[in-house]
Amino acid sequence: MAALSRTSSATPRAVSSSRTPPRAVRAEAGVAGRPNARVSVRRSAPWGPEARRPGPSGQGSGAVGPFTPAMFAISVAWIGFSGFFFAFATDDWLYRALTMVQMVGVVVFSLGLPAMFHSIGEGEYLELRAMVIGYVVIRIAMVLQWWRAARESPPFHDVGMRNIRWTVLVQLAWIVVGFTHLTLAVAFVAFAVPGALELLLPLLAQGRAGGTPWHPHHVAERYGLFAIITLGEGVVGAVASSGDLLGGAAGTDWSANAVAVVLSPALPVGLCLLMAYLLHTLLLSAGDGCHLLLVSLTLTVLAAAVLLAAAGVGVAVCLLVVMLAPFATVVGYETIGHRHQRRMPRNLRTE
Repeated sequence: MAALSRTSSATPRAVSSSRTPPRAVRAEAGVAGRPNARVSVRRSAPWGPEARRPGPSGQGSGAVGPFTPAMFAISVAWIGFSGFFFAFATDDWLYRALTMVQMVGVVVFSLGLPAMFHSIGEGEYLELRAMVIGYVVIRIAMVLQWWRAARESPPFHDVGMRNIRWTVLVQLAWIVVGFTHLTLAVAFVAFAVPGALELLLPLLAQGRAGGTPWHPHHVAERYGLFAIITLGEGVVGAVASSGDLLGGAAGTDWSANAVAVVLSPALPVGLCLLMAYLLHTLLLSAGDGCHLLLVSLTLTVLAAAVLLAAAGVGVAVCLLVVMLAPFATVVGYETIGHRHQRRMPRNLRTE
């Protein structure tokens, strides 16, 4: 699954406007008064690479559109596989072989991400064909997994067959959206229909059939890995995107707002930690004052990094402060939080 998120780095990178192409420099040094056709074509051609690459002021807004469906598809693929893994991970040769088939589908899906990013940048049609083909391969393996579970586990035959029917139905909806030549606006509206079905798929497939077994340690492991992968890719993405903001004679001067650079990793780090504490509270149906303290300390560290950037402190120092934010949770749990954690399940059993 990490391969999915890495593919977003395949999007075109912005070209620094401070660098003039060598050919253009030689052309501008020509005879005075002569029209410079080469320079005018290079600067005005709408089909050139520069025309497809947003400038520094539009990079964020131009990336949100393609980033949203990409991350949605990545998350759904992870959730779908994890839902089966929680219940029926036999880990035998057939299970591993079908998992390898899914990985082939992941590769095909990843190859379609640049085309989808480019189509949204062009603003005419949404290109999802390669991504949908990758999902078809993933879903073929997933249907075979559910068919095997339904066949070899009679108590869960009904839930297995319902998963197969709803998975095929949702995938057919994606095929219609992906292979119909829809304009960008219509495609995003149509995207919402199978997208909503994807989110409702566990309820539709398992609600009336009694559900499937699950293991709390497997849940924690799968989504803990997903969080680690997401945070790691977020750091890599922040470094890759921030590299184009370096300029100046020595190539070390920040050419954009330093606050925005610091916010780019600070916001996802804060959101990830907040969601972890929120999920803990919802799963145990109980709050804890220690958690409020640790969340407050974490957000304070992140806010301090942003304020330091606003005050003119070096961006490298501010990013190091952002890196220290999760340590508030780690140190808090290693000192006092673990005792609160042990008491909370006992309190639930006594209620």
